[in-house]
Amino acid sequence: MNETPRFGAASLLSLAAEEDAGDWVRRAQIESGRMSWTLGPVADLFWMLVEEARPLLVDLVHEEVTYAADHGGFLAPISEMSLAGRVFFDLVVPDLRSGALPGGVAFRCLAIWELVLRESKDRLWLDVILSEVLEPLSRSGLQEKAEALHPRLWITVDECDRRLNP
Repeated sequence: MNETPRFGAASLLSLAAEEDAGDWVRRAQIESGRMSWTLGPVADLFWMLVEEARPLLVDLVHEEVTYAADHGGFLAPISEMSLAGRVFFDLVVPDLRSGALPGGVAFRCLAIWELVLRESKDRLWLDVILSEVLEPLSRSGLQEKAEALHPRLWITVDECDRRLNP
C-alpha cells in the first residue's frame, strides 16, 4: 500500500498565497497538507497552492463521482496518473511556453512534485512523475526551461531514485 507523504509546514507555506497563509483555517490546513475534505494528498496540495489547478481538479472529481455512480462503486481519491498528466499538459506546458516566472504556475507545480518526491516512501510518485511529467517534458522541448525554473526537481528525482532503489 502506498504511504501518504508528509510535508513540512514551512515548505508548504512558502508556496501559499499570502491571503491563504493569513487566514487561520486555511493556514492550518496548508501547514498540515490536508483539507477537511480530501481529494487525495497530492491533489489537496494542488487545490490549496495552485488556484489555477482548481477547474481541472473539479473535472477530475466529476469524472470520479460519475464513474462511481455509474458503476455502483465507492469514491476514491483522484488517480495519481490522471492528476499528474492533467496538471502537466493543462498548466505546466502552457506556462512554460508563455515564459514561466519564479512563483508562477509551472514553478508551483514543479515545486509540489519536488516536495512529494522528497517525502515519498515508495516508488509510486517517482514512477508517476517520471512517466507523466519528466518524459513528456523532455519530448516537448521544454525541459531546459523547466530545469532553469526549478532545478531542484531533477536533483530530487535522482536522490529519490537512489533512496528507493538501494
